[in-house]
Amino acid sequence: RCEGTGTRKNACMAAVESSRYDQNGAANEEYTEMLGLQSQRGDAGPATQEHVNEREHEATVDAASTLVRKSLEEAQGSARQAFAKLLGTYPPGYLSAAMIEDSLYDAAAMYLHQKVAQHRLSDAARRRMEELCNRARNVSMGEFTTRLHHARFGLRVADRGGGCWDRGDAIACPRVHDPSPGTLFERYIRRNLPCIVTGAFNEHRFPPIRSFRDDEHLRSMCGAREVKARFRFHDKEDGRRIFSLHERTMTFGSYLEAIMHQPAPLYLGSVALKSTLPELADEIHAASAGTPATRFGKCVGKPHAEGTYMYFGGGGNTTGLHYDPYENFILVISGTKRLVLFAPSESRNLYPDQPPYYSYSPIPPMVTAADGYQPHNFPLFAEAKAVEVEVHEGEMLYLPIFWWHGVQGYGRNLTLHWWAEMHPEKCEPCP
Repeated sequence: RCEGTGTRKNACMAAVESSRYDQNGAANEEYTEMLGLQSQRGDAGPATQEHVNEREHEATVDAASTLVRKSLEEAQGSARQAFAKLLGTYPPGYLSAAMIEDSLYDAAAMYLHQKVAQHRLSDAARRRMEELCNRARNVSMGEFTTRLHHARFGLRVADRGGGCWDRGDAIACPRVHDPSPGTLFERYIRRNLPCIVTGAFNEHRFPPIRSFRDDEHLRSMCGAREVKARFRFHDKEDGRRIFSLHERTMTFGSYLEAIMHQPAPLYLGSVALKSTLPELADEIHAASAGTPATRFGKCVGKPHAEGTYMYFGGGGNTTGLHYDPYENFILVISGTKRLVLFAPSESRNLYPDQPPYYSYSPIPPMVTAADGYQPHNFPLFAEAKAVEVEVHEGEMLYLPIFWWHGVQGYGRNLTLHWWAEMHPEKCEPCP
């Protein structure tokens, strides 16, 4: 076993952490590189030394640890590459590959146990996480990290089903007409199940539904303000334009002009209105009585400090598959939003990536196993159960915390988002 100095153990541990989430390669190299989920890959076979003294050997192990940790941080290198890099820094025959691999898994289990010990968890959640730690050979870092997030927030995610409890609720996203806050909370929010609310919001109750559809109004209000627009994208044959998180600064008026050209070359994602376009934030505040935050605010916890967020595209804009650590009320102002949703219990099948939060999936958005998309690099995706929904103007989607989602916009599409923490009673067992 790879015993001895702590440095060797750290190198082993880092190699496992590096290899877990990337051992399946990339389903779509161009897509994952565009998102920045995958950096340049190094050669897998550095030169070996035939004779080293103890001091030189320790320095070599330190270098190996640094190298493998860098691989972890940049999400590069498969398990075989990590092993090769580590083994290549030892003299020939110093440690066998079998001994290294066995120690890697031991170090991985130890590392996972340490991660669990750092957080305050309920007894039940701790037992579930300890079980994952003991299965270090079969648990990816992405799955482990997302499960740890669930446990820290108090969600008891089932192995199957969409709900947060172990009953295994059926996965669905029904349309609910103008529900009361109590009904929305008990039937959906408390159970961590998505739904589409209809008939609750219109331009009379919430005037921005009308005014935000008018580009001239938006330009007159804040056209000179600077925004950060996403500009890097990958075009698909079906017309989807998948945008990355790379941004450039421009005026809001210039953006409105740019998206008039089709296909739209830019996309505004996650715009905090209070700090970026305060005039629009003020307009929303003046009509706050008609917002989802007012109508259903008692169903969730503390609202996000930045207030309302805006997502605004010219059509065909698509965002990658990811999850958010917040409850989310999404009101469609104009256009249509199509979403592919996956419950938190599907995390293992989505190969969570991009450390340290592992909140993105390398699988291209807006595809499902039912569509026949079965990449050989991600075989577990064939088992993932998707929920496909379309949300239209004036409708609100309740998107529960930790639900994976890929989003595509049709036409001039503008949505407003109200994020919030979980309601404290959500962590209690459902009746």
